Amino acid sequence: MTASTVAQYLTALPADRRAALSAVRKAINENLPDGYEEGMQFGMIGWYVPLSVYPAGYGENPKVPLAFVALASQKSGMVLHFLCFYRDAANALRKAAEIASVSGCAHSATSSTGSRLSRRCNSL
Repeated sequence: MTASTVAQYLTALPADRRAALSAVRKAINENLPDGYEEGMQFGMIGWYVPLSVYPAGYGENPKVPLAFVALASQKSGMVLHFLCFYRDAANALRKAAEIASVSGCAHSATSSTGSRLSRRCNSL
């Protein structure tokens, strides 16, 4: 069964992963600027720009809100995806590092285009 709510997603996880993702989720919710919404998106916990703010949606699909951050438990580990709207990669990396450091997430910065960043959270 695919989770339709964040609560369902977290409940289905093993206790250690639930605790780790909950800690990162808390840090994101405490540090994310106002205006984003949290929910399930692409099978992950996601934070996105509401369609009421950006009606064109993700990939110009007016049915899917524009994704900003995603958090997931995958087979190989836990992952935190940042999809940035900054004009340059340096600002995006700084914001991602701030959120990751607040959550205690061990991470390494990667960016190929400056538009997409990922952080792998291996230990909390």
